Amino acid sequence: MKWLYWVIGVCWFSSSWGIAQQLTDQMGTIQTKFVFTSDDEPLDIQQQFIVKAPNSIHSSTEGKSYGMGYESYWLEIETNTDIPYRSSRIRDLRSPFELYLYDGNNQLIGQIRLGNQKVKRVFTSVRMDERREEQVRFYAFDLVDIPLSLLNQTVRIEIMRYWI
Repeated sequence: MKWLYWVIGVCWFSSSWGIAQQLTDQMGTIQTKFVFTSDDEPLDIQQQFIVKAPNSIHSSTEGKSYGMGYESYWLEIETNTDIPYRSSRIRDLRSPFELYLYDGNNQLIGQIRLGNQKVKRVFTSVRMDERREEQVRFYAFDLVDIPLSLLNQTVRIEIMRYWI
């Protein structure tokens, strides 16, 4: 009889664990197989997928404010290490991220600049002072400005991250 309780417990635990692991499937995500690099160094990607999600933009100046919302597809990735910052250069200071899209022949087919409102990051620890680096492991990139036909041709995505 103890054996039966043990089997039931293991089945319940494994079925509960299995449901949590399939959450991305239940939300209609699209698994991707892009190769990710930064400064031509491979990034250690744990999982990657595209999911439909909302985004909102808010701004206020001189007592006036506005906001808008839209729904778009987001490319989400999980990394074991943070995406490194690249040395600064003269560039658009509103775009701390650039994505370079390469096809199967390693030819550049697209370059996209993304501002902070089009990149979501989840921190595993918060920057407390200048001596402690932030540790980001989860990124989501808004794909609203990237044509689907371009993504169909993409094999590798080079992510450049700049201090702003």
